[in-house]
Parts: sequence; structure tokens; C-alpha cells
Amino acid sequence: MIKTLTLFVGAVLLCSTAAQAVPVSGQGTWETTLQARDLNGDGVTDAFYDTELNVTWLRDANANGLMNWNAAKNGASNLVVGGYTGWRLPTIVDTGTQGCNISHGGTDCGDNVQTKSGSAVYSELAHLYYTTLGNKGYSQPGYGLANAGNFQSFQTNIYWSGTE
Repeated sequence: MIKTLTLFVGAVLLCSTAAQAVPVSGQGTWETTLQARDLNGDGVTDAFYDTELNVTWLRDANANGLMNWNAAKNGASNLVVGGYTGWRLPTIVDTGTQGCNISHGGTDCGDNVQTKSGSAVYSELAHLYYTTLGNKGYSQPGYGLANAGNFQSFQTNIYWSGTE
């Protein structure tokens, strides 16, 4: 059953780098927690159901290309894939001080965020990046996008969340 359809892909905030991550077997939980879904019946994987978060992620991480936040939210809410509607941008809870202050010693803005506490998920996208795919944040040794699992067009960049 698909509870929530999550479009983590809607918009890239900044220009991306040329490097593309590849699937890294054994890194993160993606091989056991992401289930491929063919939403339109053409025999090609369109999305992945995340058994830990109970959300479905669109496979193409940049399906709608570059856009601003309002366009990303509207694009997600109007998206139809294989008859499935109800797409949205992922949730995030800013666990640092309000605003993006990482250059001033803060830990919010998606870097080292608390992804889960008990059954509460604070950031779906951070959980996907850090836990499911096993990648590391900017302030961690060996940081960067090393594993994209079987997602397409996942880039080392900043993605919009559903939270303003």
C-alpha cells in the first residue's frame, strides 16, 4: 500500500556538479528498505517504496528540473505518474537554530540533522540520504554523495523540502 508519495526530486536549488553517484552495495539500507515500483505498467521502475518511512520516492531525482520553491511545490502536487497523484516534497524539521546558519557554526540546513527519534522522522530526505543511502554530510570525514542506490539523476546538490 502506498501511503504517501514523495517527490524529493522537484527542484535543485543550486547548479549541480558533474559527478554522478552510482549504486554502492552494502552502503546504507537501500538494498533491503527500497522496493522498486512500476507505477505505469511499462516494465520500467518509476519509483521506490521506502518500507522504513512508508513513502514512495520518484526514481528520477530531477524529474522536473531546476525551479524555485513555489514551482517545485506546485509541480509536485500536480504530478501524475501512472495514475498516482498526491505527490509532495519531503518533510524536514530544522533541528538547529532557525534559518540556515551552517557558515556560523550551526548544524541545520540538512547537514547532520537528526533523521529519526524513535518512530518520529524529522527529515525524510535526510533519512534517505544519510541512513538509507549511507552518505555523509559536509562536516563529516569522507562527506559527499557516494551512493545514489538505483535512483536516476541524483546529484550532489541542495533539494527543496516541503517546509518553507
